[in-house]
Amino acid sequence: MTMTTTKTCSHPFQIDGEPCGMCELLDTTPSGLRMYFFVMYNLSGIQKGIQAGHAALEYARKYGHQKQYQEFIDLDKTFILLDGGGSRDMVTRVQELFVHGIQHVIFNEPDLSNSISAIAFIVPEVIYNFDVDAYCEGDLRYSEENYTLFQYLRSFKLASN
Repeated sequence: MTMTTTKTCSHPFQIDGEPCGMCELLDTTPSGLRMYFFVMYNLSGIQKGIQAGHAALEYARKYGHQKQYQEFIDLDKTFILLDGGGSRDMVTRVQELFVHGIQHVIFNEPDLSNSISAIAFIVPEVIYNFDVDAYCEGDLRYSEENYTLFQYLRSFKLASN
């Protein structure tokens, strides 16, 4: 009788713990993590932070058992808030995260007609601190998918007042 084990991913290139093939590459080097948020542009500065907090708690509820989230809580705890645009744009942000295969959660604010006010997702250092030179030299940690996601995130401004 042969026993097989299924490896589950703990990074954003998977959804609901399904293996994706990037696990070994991302697990070979220590990596920092950041929790990113898209927030509605038309909220006040304090409300952007509050909505991000709501989304962070939803993320903890859904993915708090995963290794990646535990590492984020134990070692990093850094939040990055990006301008996600208006209510229609926020729907587009969710669709884009699905296309990129990024594990995420949304928070719908009841006082804003249940609009998506914040979206939370965790990004490893190999993405947010992308090394273009290493990518050009063929470093396997820096794939085309990583570069595409790096460019995507760079296209958004930090949320502001």
